[in-house]
Amino acid sequence: MALQGGGPLGVSQQDIWQTLQDMGLDYPALPQPGFSARAVDTLRFYKGKSARLYFPTYEEVRETMSPWFRVVECHVPTYEFGECCPIVSLTVL
Repeated sequence: MALQGGGPLGVSQQDIWQTLQDMGLDYPALPQPGFSARAVDTLRFYKGKSARLYFPTYEEVRETMSPWFRVVECHVPTYEFGECCPIVSLTVL
């Protein structure tokens, strides 16, 4: 998420993979504590992929959905980075 540019640009999977390479992530040593084998395989899958991932803000999602849905409730978890994963209940207009 930190690699995404502003607005609707998103971030390419290749850029994520390349950033981890540039940081010196030691794939042969993984998985280490905090990295499951599945997470490591996901990162390997990103190599060479042009697909883009998008991480919209709550406000961007709400604005996009507003013609069809109304927010009933929004719960922001209190755990670390919980603000990145709000739980939103919607109802159809």
